Order: sequence, then C-alpha cells, then structure tokens
Amino acid sequence: MAKYMAIDCEMVETFWIKNALARVSIVDENSRVVLDEYVIPPGGCIIDYRTRWSGITKELIGNKGKEMSEVQSQVREILKDAVIIGHTVNTDLKSLMRCPCKAIVDISELPQLKLRFWRTANPEDPDSDEELIKRQRISLKRLSTALLDRQIQTGNKGHSSVEDATATMDLFRLIQKEWELKNPDLAGEDLFDDKFWEDEESLSEWSEEED
Repeated sequence: MAKYMAIDCEMVETFWIKNALARVSIVDENSRVVLDEYVIPPGGCIIDYRTRWSGITKELIGNKGKEMSEVQSQVREILKDAVIIGHTVNTDLKSLMRCPCKAIVDISELPQLKLRFWRTANPEDPDSDEELIKRQRISLKRLSTALLDRQIQTGNKGHSSVEDATATMDLFRLIQKEWELKNPDLAGEDLFDDKFWEDEESLSEWSEEED
C-alpha cells in the first residue's frame, strides 16, 4: 500500500529568495506529526518575516532554526517512496529545493474534492458537476470549514504549518478511496490483479461475439 504524507511549509522573504523556507511540517496518513522544524532561511538576510501569515518571528528562527541542509535530509528520508499530499503544494516543494517522492497530489486541484465542496456549500447550485469542477481552486481555509467543520488560520499570529498539513491530510482522506480507484498504480495496487482485468470467460464471450 502507498505511504501518504501531507506537507505544509511557511516561508519568509530573504535578500535573494522571495519564498525562502522557514518552517516545514509533515503529518502521516493518520494525521500524526512526524516532522516539524524551523529552518534558517537560505538566501541571505531576512527582509520580511511575513509574521501575519507565516507566524515566523526573528526569535523563533534564532532559537529553533536549523540549517537548511539538515532539514532537507530529514525531509528526504521521510518522503522517499511516499505520495505527497499538499494544498498548492508546488510552492512548498520549490522552497525545499530537492524533494524526491513517489507522486504528488495537490488537493486544490482534485475534482472529487472540488465537487464535494461545491455540493456541500450550495446544494441547490444549478451548475453541472463538470462546470463545478472547472471552477477556480478553493482555499484550504474554506475547504476545512465546509468539509471538516474546522476553523483554521484564525487569529493574528499567523498560520500553523502543522494545522494546515493536518487539515490537508484529513481532507484527502475524505476522497482517498475515490482517488485510489482512479490511480491504482500510485495507490500501491498490483495492476496485474484480476480485479483490473476482465475475466477469461467474459473475454471469451466477447471474442465469440466478434466472430
């Protein structure tokens, strides 16, 4: 079976890098925290901590920040052979610079989740399923409120990457079975299993009909 890991990062702006990694959190498929580290951001001096959104402060980096290379090694070890779950995850992975994995799932683009959100938010919406799926991506905060009945990213102390990673995994689990049915190879299924193939009898009947 596949190993699922949800990731979320907080970034600051440094002299050379607009989105420099400052914190990374990873939770497993049971939403247990397996890593939560603050990082000394690469790219020179920090010019914007973005505390209102990131929750990162000079004190946190000074007291808890680890070298980027050390945290990268930890992340690579955890995520190797894993299916990474994230929300607008490309920004997070770019800030990590190097992150090998089995596959990447961005829940902000999952049609199953978008459809569930819009049907929950407005059951009387006249648009078809196809039209709802084509709508713009939905924020993690709105997804969490509507589908998990959970408020996240509240207050004025910034986001928590642990909270966001946990919400991301919990949202994925709502549609995990649907996703696995559509992506059996990534879900760790044996594609030679009989359930993915017509049985010999049905194939024989089909052959006879063709004749």
